[in-house]
Amino acid sequence: GLWPGDTVLARYAPTGGFYRARVVRVYSSRGATLADVEWLRPQAGSPTSLAHEFLCNASGAAMVDESQHRHNLQVGVDINVPGIES
Repeated sequence: GLWPGDTVLARYAPTGGFYRARVVRVYSSRGATLADVEWLRPQAGSPTSLAHEFLCNASGAAMVDESQHRHNLQVGVDINVPGIES
C-alpha cells in the first residue's frame, strides 16, 4: 500500500511530466484511491543526472508553482511508486 511519507513519482498536471514527491495523505473518493503530495527538491550534492526528476528543475521551471497541482492525485494514474509495476 501507499503511506504518508512514501516517495513517489507524481504527475504535475500542466506539463504531464512525473516528478519526485512525498505522499502527505492517502484517502478514497468514489471508489478511487487518491493522494496529496508535496514536491521534493534535490539535496545539495545530488548527482546532476537525477536533476530532471525534480519539479523545480523542469523545463520552463520559471513558470512552475510547487504549491499547485498536488491534491487529489489518483494512485496508479497520477502517482507511480518507483520499483513497483501497477
